[in-house]
Amino acid sequence: MVAAAVAWGGSTLLLQKPDKSVSPEVYVAVIATVVAVVTAGIPWTWQGPQVIGGTDDGQRADAEQVLSDAVREQWSREVVFRQLFDPWPVTVVWTPVGGGAVELTDHAELTGMRPGVRFSGGQELAEFWAGSARRRTVLVGDAGSGKTSCAVLFTLALLDMRQSPEVPVPVILTASSFRPERESAERWLRRQLLATYPVLGDRERFGPDAAGDLLARHRVAPVIDGLDELEPERRTRVLCSLVQGLDPRAPLMLTCRSREYAEAVAQCGVLPRAAVLAPSPVAPAEAVRSLALCDQPGRRQVAWRGVAQEVAARPDGPLASVLATPLGVSLVRAHCVEGTVDPRELLDRHRFPDRRTLQRHLLGTLVPALYARAVARDPQGVYGGSPERADRWLRFLAGAMARQGTRDLAWWKLHDTSRATRAAWGVAAFVGALAVAVALPGLLDSVKSSPTVRLYGDPWVPLLVVKLLSLLLIVPSLLLLARRRTGRVRDAVAVVTLASIVPAVLIAVYSLVYVHNSVGGPLLSAFLTVAVFVTQFLPVLMVAGVPSSPRQPRRGHFSTRAWHARLGSCARRFAAVTAVVGAASLTVESIMFCLQSRGRLQFQPVCAAGNADAALVVGAIVGAMAAAAYWYESTGVPAGRGPSTPRSSLRHDRRLAFAFVAAGAVLTLVDTAVTEVMPSANSSPPPLGQFALLLLQDLVVNVGPLGAAVAVMSTCWPYYTLTRLRHALAGHLPWRLQACLAEAHRLGVLRQVGAVYQFRHALLQDELARPQLPTPRPRDGRDPTCASATGTGGQPDGQRASPPGHAPS
Repeated sequence: MVAAAVAWGGSTLLLQKPDKSVSPEVYVAVIATVVAVVTAGIPWTWQGPQVIGGTDDGQRADAEQVLSDAVREQWSREVVFRQLFDPWPVTVVWTPVGGGAVELTDHAELTGMRPGVRFSGGQELAEFWAGSARRRTVLVGDAGSGKTSCAVLFTLALLDMRQSPEVPVPVILTASSFRPERESAERWLRRQLLATYPVLGDRERFGPDAAGDLLARHRVAPVIDGLDELEPERRTRVLCSLVQGLDPRAPLMLTCRSREYAEAVAQCGVLPRAAVLAPSPVAPAEAVRSLALCDQPGRRQVAWRGVAQEVAARPDGPLASVLATPLGVSLVRAHCVEGTVDPRELLDRHRFPDRRTLQRHLLGTLVPALYARAVARDPQGVYGGSPERADRWLRFLAGAMARQGTRDLAWWKLHDTSRATRAAWGVAAFVGALAVAVALPGLLDSVKSSPTVRLYGDPWVPLLVVKLLSLLLIVPSLLLLARRRTGRVRDAVAVVTLASIVPAVLIAVYSLVYVHNSVGGPLLSAFLTVAVFVTQFLPVLMVAGVPSSPRQPRRGHFSTRAWHARLGSCARRFAAVTAVVGAASLTVESIMFCLQSRGRLQFQPVCAAGNADAALVVGAIVGAMAAAAYWYESTGVPAGRGPSTPRSSLRHDRRLAFAFVAAGAVLTLVDTAVTEVMPSANSSPPPLGQFALLLLQDLVVNVGPLGAAVAVMSTCWPYYTLTRLRHALAGHLPWRLQACLAEAHRLGVLRQVGAVYQFRHALLQDELARPQLPTPRPRDGRDPTCASATGTGGQPDGQRASPPGHAPS
């Protein structure tokens, strides 16, 4: 077809006599040749972003330093919230694991770990890493044994030792986002680096692939936390991917519970060159001494001395067992220190007969205790002003996360917590219906004044119903068809074309039943409907992307520095979009002006040539906007913005959503506006005032709201906002959710890892996800709510099985 079009166009031009005026057939031939050549070049012009050049040594050093500063800023703030240095880190001794039914560690000659070596915390482990050429370690232990705290302290200590050029940058990542069936370990590490530290995406300063280059040169040491929190089958696949897919020389640290890691190793084998370390119990005397130093001097020290004596006399008691882990020490601190609770109450063997009962009590009263203390310090400074409400909100989130089987509280996945918004098409249907409701007055007016009704007397009520159904279906249809598709040009064309089939069938049925014209009338009406929908919504998808909730929030910024690094990709994007949109516009305008359906069906090729210039302008406008959108998102986040946080990622995605709302409304009218403004053989420009009024009407109360709805559905913000409002109306969550989560993070209930929140420990999430039951009364008959500073009753003390899928406390 391309060769035939080129041959026809070339022969027509060569046979044209120079003394004669240019005939319309020549215009048609030239247009056919250009469209054929450009369309044939689309697969070449759109191959995605092309990497220009590489990262040089200077750029790599700058990227490494900026990453080091961002990691230090993130985790230095986090240790303050977790109180790891107040008054000092709890001493946990780590020793190599040996023996057992399943060998967990590689050969000692390959790990570089001497037998009998001991590490008193993350500082000494970091010193070993800094002086060793074999930097692979796995931290195993029971729940609450201090694996994550050791990883955080190790990260900060290793950052302090980066005066040596051989020390890599440690980066803490969570394993929950790794899907080995979808991507390799290297690709996941690169994606997580860019998601957590988007500053590395600044091509102007660090080159086209700074994250991948740092990983390939072993300048980043991934610290992967939470391997045990995955499902067993997925955990095994993750470990197998790390064992088989990563360079054995690459630095790496893993944290996992002992039993879960042994099960995965039995399936995949040991991690090459990795030493496995396990913790020793915390000395109860050391734990009590640390807690006493955290509390106020004076009378309360007498209570702590009594606790120390009891713990020393009964080292196997419930309180001594709880204090044997860093988690237990932090729970006792939150419950007793800086409050009115006497720590000797935790020695009550009637209320707390064993370790499990005492630990569950401490976990259940943690949130009310922390919030009650914050309210006592500043009643106006706590969002909601009530520990009970905060406890209810956090319990709802914990339960929703447990049902999803995740430990990450990502705002862009909040819509999975509601049955009404879990299906993305439901959100799209609501947004589309809202847009149609706004556009209903304009739709009614356009139907009544349409030529088929005004000139030929066709019934307008059935036509209104058909158009209303078509517009209601277009947004959810686009979303359903866009699932698992990328933002490439051919995907956008396929999605828009397929989504317009149902409206085309409805229009064809209306034409067949109510309109008496030629036999080809219904077919022409259906084809024209497809063409109109394509020209209205294809530009939106070319600029904003397919309307499907992205896996990560979208971000970017405009900058002209090092513009040549992105110019080639933007030029290819411009060429591809211009060709596709221009060809679609030319097709639609030719059908509208050059096909006759009343009477004998006939096509006028000369008429079609009069629309070529307008179609080219439409394609160029959309292509320029698509290139600008690509330029914005390919730049990343400028240096100096720090690591990604939940609020910053939400702010970037929301900003882009608002921009797409305006762009989507305008893009649906580009073809109409350009066709009306540019004079041609088929139409003459209308008066400027009348044209501006009609354009404004279409923008606000006609097709503009639908274009805005389609565009905004390509970002995460509308899904999050609708779900948040629904939960707030039901009383499940506060109206200002981000403020509530930031406060929970500040108080130590949540921890922040990049752009997601997590509960400070998996056991806390499991406890909050359980249904609440009345707490038994103390032995002395006092109300248990008066036995703490929280004002709430906490959790039951009796033995109860853990819910399926969760490890017991």
